[in-house]
Amino acid sequence: MRPLYIWIVFGSCLVAMIIAMLWVNNVILDLEEAQQQASHEAIVEENVRLALWRLDSYLAPIIAQENSSPYFFYSSFYPLERAYSKMFDEVYAGEFLVPSPLMTTPSENILLHFQIHPDGRITSPQMPSVNMHNIAVQKYTSDKKIDIAYNLLSELQNKVDIHRLQKTLPKKIRQPKTAIVHKSLPIQKKNKWQQKNKWQQKNQSEFRVRKKYQQLSYNNSIRNRTPQTNVGEGVMKAIWINNELLFIRPVMIDGEYYFQGCWIDWDKLRGNLLQNISDLLPEANIKPSNSKKEQRILAMLPVQLLPGNVNIDSNLQMSPLKISLLVAWGFMILATIAITVLLFGVVSISERRASFVSSVTHELRTPLTTFRMYAEMLNEGMVSEKKQKRYFATMLAEAKRLTHLVENVLEYARLERKRTGRDPKPVAVNNLIHHMHNHIEQRSIQGGMKLSINIDENLQSIVTYTDVTIIEQIVFNLVDNACKYASKGSDKRIVISAKELPHYFLLTIRDYGPGIHKKQKKKLFGAFSKSAEEAAHSAPGVGLGLALSYRLAKHLHGKLVYDYKVKDGAMFTLYIPKHKI
Repeated sequence: MRPLYIWIVFGSCLVAMIIAMLWVNNVILDLEEAQQQASHEAIVEENVRLALWRLDSYLAPIIAQENSSPYFFYSSFYPLERAYSKMFDEVYAGEFLVPSPLMTTPSENILLHFQIHPDGRITSPQMPSVNMHNIAVQKYTSDKKIDIAYNLLSELQNKVDIHRLQKTLPKKIRQPKTAIVHKSLPIQKKNKWQQKNKWQQKNQSEFRVRKKYQQLSYNNSIRNRTPQTNVGEGVMKAIWINNELLFIRPVMIDGEYYFQGCWIDWDKLRGNLLQNISDLLPEANIKPSNSKKEQRILAMLPVQLLPGNVNIDSNLQMSPLKISLLVAWGFMILATIAITVLLFGVVSISERRASFVSSVTHELRTPLTTFRMYAEMLNEGMVSEKKQKRYFATMLAEAKRLTHLVENVLEYARLERKRTGRDPKPVAVNNLIHHMHNHIEQRSIQGGMKLSINIDENLQSIVTYTDVTIIEQIVFNLVDNACKYASKGSDKRIVISAKELPHYFLLTIRDYGPGIHKKQKKKLFGAFSKSAEEAAHSAPGVGLGLALSYRLAKHLHGKLVYDYKVKDGAMFTLYIPKHKI
């Protein structure tokens, strides 16, 4: 039971170590996942900030251009000599008229420019009056473009309640003379939620900067205008009306308010904006938003940027944490394998040592008891002269058995330490058989067996490369086992036969006893395979003969094989090399 306890303790320690490693593994992987998540969020937020800057930078020139357009650009034609004053008054004969750039060169992102008059009437510079229609078509536009502008203007009137729009739009005018004065935007107080969310703080800070950039763009666009006391132009403001995006500004002319602006082609502008940030946010989207509390709002437009899924190309190289974890697992597995092999070897050696001690103790006890008892009887003269010869013969046989046992043990120890100094030499088969015939025949007779050597004369002249002494020891061990285990059978033959192969000479030793039990086949060539109980209830021996013979055969570059197909008795085949290997 001792080996079982050892393995139980080892298994318990191994399970505890694996549980500890799994816990460490989970902790490290969670930490790694948290770091990757934080890194991913940082990259996403950085891409979002860059995208917001790109979008506002793309929109800034468009809004600046609309802000920089003077109020009289919203008439299809205007008189150049009036120098900015009374540009909406009736045109007189002989005045030099200039076409509005809003009619001749419309922006690609704008569907229509329009102007709402104080009386609620709405006009467009892209749709000239009846009197100026022919001049406009001949030089500056076309009937098709005018028809498109007419349809768009009608559609805008249907979608937008002009009178309601006039009431809701702010009429605060930024006078041109104060346009160069830059006022910083007020900084809102930070609340507790903003202090906890660093990304929101950064977004709000950048929004203020981008908003200030928009203000500077407008100021720069009107800085060089000639200020007029009777004209005031407000700032373009983007608003959503019925899902349509409009840029509108108030304009005060001689105390009356006009509203000028443009109808943005939102689908086209949205496509251009998304294309501009496709490398940063491939799956981004932009949606209208009128709430100032939402994040990622553009400074130029009341729209919100939705980044979508951002796939960050992760580095193919493993992180140091994962590499360290793999190294730790690798060393743990190697250490476990090494300890298992070492422990298995120690337990095996311990078991073999225990088996050896038990079997050798039992094996030595019988002859020593016989020696002691016969010696005492002979010393005290208790044995008659007729029996003395038989007693001496018994003691001699026990001495030979002990000698054979000791030689096997010593030979096995030399093989284990690889200190066998014998070298194979060429020898004829007939000389090999003749050299060991007397020894194995004497053991057969002593065991009550009949030895039969059946080797053809053609094979006796074969020269094989081996050590005669080792071959004799192997064959003697096999014959000795046959005498021990097959002597109780009805057929008491031990047959030695031979066969020739291209590279080996085969020597077969067979008996016709009970054979080898299935349970014993698994440890057939194991050293000291007998336990104390088996040694007490079996033939004499310590279970070393077959193990020694197997290793001696390997030492000669041959092999010893047990034929499992034989049903009657046991048959071993010894392969002896015919040439030096």
